[in-house]
Amino acid sequence: QSTWGMNVADALRTVNYAPGKRIIKQGDEGVEMFFIETGEAKITIQKDGVGEEKTLEKVLKKGDYFGELALLTDQPRAASIYAVGKVKVAVLDVESFERLFGPCIEVMQRNTADYEKEIKKLFPDSHHMPTFR
Repeated sequence: QSTWGMNVADALRTVNYAPGKRIIKQGDEGVEMFFIETGEAKITIQKDGVGEEKTLEKVLKKGDYFGELALLTDQPRAASIYAVGKVKVAVLDVESFERLFGPCIEVMQRNTADYEKEIKKLFPDSHHMPTFR
């Protein structure tokens, strides 16, 4: 195994979530990112951070990651994530993220356009949704 791979493994900690448990909350400060090891999670967003939560079509599954937007943009969490059934995640704190993924951050930032498109589908008339750049 590579030194980089061992460093990543050393930086991760495992957390289990019960069905329906909120993993991250929209509006909170982002200090960690998450990798789904088992289970599924749903993404919800509230317009302007208040009112009814709307669920995005995308379901997060084993191998998916989330929470990186707040780390990439230094903005509050843009969405909430809830466990669908039991979920096990690997958690990476912001300091380890910056140390380990510094060279990859530009690639990850490109994915932000996809998030913006999903939010626009949910709130087509909104002018106050978070930007991810």
